[in-house]
Amino acid sequence: MKAVAMALPETLVSQATVELTQADGTTTTVQQGSGELTCTVSSSDRRGIKNRLLVICPPESVNELRPQLKAIKDKSADEDAYRAAVAAAVKDGTIKLPKPGTTGYGFMGGADSWGKDPAQLKDAVSWQYVLEPMMTGADLGLPEKRDGTMPWLMASGRPFAHIMLSGKPE
Repeated sequence: MKAVAMALPETLVSQATVELTQADGTTTTVQQGSGELTCTVSSSDRRGIKNRLLVICPPESVNELRPQLKAIKDKSADEDAYRAAVAAAVKDGTIKLPKPGTTGYGFMGGADSWGKDPAQLKDAVSWQYVLEPMMTGADLGLPEKRDGTMPWLMASGRPFAHIMLSGKPE
């Protein structure tokens, strides 16, 4: 659980479900949690990140929604059609977006990061996000591009729009 502790506040580590993802994409659940978060831990070349430890801890509501959104995207001709189809599915109750204000967490560092004191990690980064589904930067008064100095809105106007907060692990 040392890798998960690098991403989550201490109070959430024991509550999270933890899955280890192997290089071939198979997963093994190593901790069944009682909380809202499911952490995926990987040290493979997943997501184009080579020789990295990656810990991603989204709320379960995000994991549950992903297949539904993928199905809508696969049927949509373009981004406008996708957004319209999502809006219609939300309106008719076919899909339920995550509750605004729901939080998720992440950590990325070198593959040798396992169990190290975070203060010793030079290239590691941790982040937290606050979901604000379908919101835009203009709606929230936030920039939509990271500049490294302040929170910003990622995925503007999309189902998983979220405020990004990032920093070096302490």
